[in-house]
Amino acid sequence: MMKTKRILLLAVLLLSACAAQRTAPQSPMGMDFLPQSGEFITVDGSKAAPGEVLALAKSADYLLLGEGHRNACDHSVQQLLVRELAEGGRPPAVGLEMVGTDLQPVLDRFNSGELPPSEMGKALDWQENWGYPFSLFEPLFEIARRYALPVGALNAPRALVKAVSEKGLDALSPADRERLPRVIVPPIPEQRDELKSVYEEHARQGRSSGDLDRFLLVQSLWDTSMAENAFGLRKSTGRPVVIMAGAGHVERGWGIASRLRTLDPQARIVLLLPLRDSADFDRRDGDGFFYCPETYRSRMGMTLEAREGRIVVRAVERGSRADTAGIRPGDVLEVAQGLAVKSLLDLHFAGKRAHDRDESLVFTLSRRGEPVVVDLGKLGKSGTSGEEKQ
Repeated sequence: MMKTKRILLLAVLLLSACAAQRTAPQSPMGMDFLPQSGEFITVDGSKAAPGEVLALAKSADYLLLGEGHRNACDHSVQQLLVRELAEGGRPPAVGLEMVGTDLQPVLDRFNSGELPPSEMGKALDWQENWGYPFSLFEPLFEIARRYALPVGALNAPRALVKAVSEKGLDALSPADRERLPRVIVPPIPEQRDELKSVYEEHARQGRSSGDLDRFLLVQSLWDTSMAENAFGLRKSTGRPVVIMAGAGHVERGWGIASRLRTLDPQARIVLLLPLRDSADFDRRDGDGFFYCPETYRSRMGMTLEAREGRIVVRAVERGSRADTAGIRPGDVLEVAQGLAVKSLLDLHFAGKRAHDRDESLVFTLSRRGEPVVVDLGKLGKSGTSGEEKQ
């Protein structure tokens, strides 16, 4: 009898444990593998061989390569594809979001061989006009020079965009009006909804100036200008065009591509986009993808990587403030200044909170499953003794 009771009790415990377990979700699987940096992904979410992606790229009359402007991995993949295309049967022209059409004369001097790649940052006043490090873009100019690829400016002039943003179209001078696209194509409804969300997020962060209609007008000016100038570059060179632009102008084909379909309806357009997190994979975003996790090199001496909804410390510089505070490679950031950390943007808000309150910046990390609290001191000041609490 006692043995029977023990068996029944064990059965009840096992059933209770099973009942407590969560049932796996039955939603369709997005990606079928966890990618490594630089790997390619098919529209079905499977690993793609570089040759498959290159064949897709070679088929395009317009190849739109999305990027995060600070992401070194994005630039490496873009440059790899341009180099491979240059060595193939249809060497492309290269169109740059980063350069306004008022600077095309500088690119013409480069295309003629007058200016070397090393001087393009200065010649284009890159830091002032674009703001992101020229070192990320210089290899692209080296590839263009090596293979004699024409490079074209795609964007509206910076001063023109500023004038439209501040004054609207009606207040533009006749000279500025001459520099506008023939027709500024408004966003399709789906893009408008997405841009409205972006505007509202900027407003919450205090980064928006002007009203929503003005914001949408500027976005449309960018997308229309880039499409119109890419179309002109294809006509003038007789080559397919590789368009380098921020991912927001490329995804879903809502931005540049939707305007190109009106200007050049018979052209084949291919969208290749960076993917930051396999959990964010959405086949509707593009025709193919390359995995480049979001990384950030902190002035405190640590390199952070966003992956699978977590922020992981990928590297720590010896002797840095992060090292002294006790942060180590492999640590996972869980909480910063009382805020849960799921993205690199969360760290921005945590730093702002610490600064506004004149407090030390405090992280709670997970290290091999155990909590670790580190105090990085006040922002803009030297670190603390680096005492670690577990």
